[in-house]
Amino acid sequence: MGKRPPLLDTPLRISAPYNHDPDYVAKVLTPWRACIGEVYLPVHEVYCHTGRPWTGPHDPEVYDRQVARLARACRRFGIPLNFVANQVGSPHRTTLLGREILRLHRAYPGSRFTLSDFELAVELHRREPKLDLQPSTVAHVGDPVAAWYWKSEAGSRGVTLHRAANKRLDAIRAIRRLGLSIRIVANDKCLPDCPTERNHGAQIQLYDEVRHAWPEPGAFSGYAGCRRCSLELKRGQFWLVAIKDVLPGHLRHLVGLVDLVKLSGRGTPTPSIVASIKRYAAMKDLTNDGPFYREPPEAWERITTCDRACAVCGWCEAHLVRLPTPGDFGRDGRG
Repeated sequence: MGKRPPLLDTPLRISAPYNHDPDYVAKVLTPWRACIGEVYLPVHEVYCHTGRPWTGPHDPEVYDRQVARLARACRRFGIPLNFVANQVGSPHRTTLLGREILRLHRAYPGSRFTLSDFELAVELHRREPKLDLQPSTVAHVGDPVAAWYWKSEAGSRGVTLHRAANKRLDAIRAIRRLGLSIRIVANDKCLPDCPTERNHGAQIQLYDEVRHAWPEPGAFSGYAGCRRCSLELKRGQFWLVAIKDVLPGHLRHLVGLVDLVKLSGRGTPTPSIVASIKRYAAMKDLTNDGPFYREPPEAWERITTCDRACAVCGWCEAHLVRLPTPGDFGRDGRG
């Protein structure tokens, strides 16, 4: 890790992605364990597609062995696992997912489970009240009323904010009053209030249902629904993501409001994950690594108090500095 990062002088910690790298424990977990508050990983794709390309082993038993090794290392460091299951599927698939979550809970006590399906969470809480079930960012929990539903009906101890609420400080303070921990997704590359979010979710659900029918690589893309935001809106109006993206230099403003900073990257190479953890642990950088721009220091106050009338404002467009973009950015619709 080198020099002690400023993050360690705060209660903030990183929610780190697991990318199936055999050397993950040695290269990510061990050197950065003091900064990591949890490691998140998907439930196997047999049970649930989670909104990202599956990069792990196709055999669930092989994945189980991977997870067991990771869990042993995390247990040594006192770091919990967080299993992500972001999809609402058919009753059959939901039943399979519910059984798998209960199995994982028994196999890895103390684990957290991030869900988008509220009804599944309620049913699982009824069957096993000790389960730590928390809403995903795609569950649209961005205010205290939505958070209260999850706490009262699913027993949630924490929430992952809907991305559009990342910089709504009044909403974050109100949710904290409920006694819930708060996780934000710092850099998922999505647009705030994306106009194709429902299409994206529907296509991922369809992909979840049919991927075994068309097993050929590339036969069906769950990312077709987000091509517009990746290829058009985000290129032309790159400053829109500043409404919700949290940059490393923003973290000092969130001390005492947020508990975990979730970093995207479970489909990226290990060096990229390490670089992202290092940037956020330093709590200094005001650049966004996709779409690529730099914010001035005064942008935080401006954006966290603005009315989001971007079409008639122009402040972000005028003050955020566009940075060079790799030629292949957004080429496959993923941004």
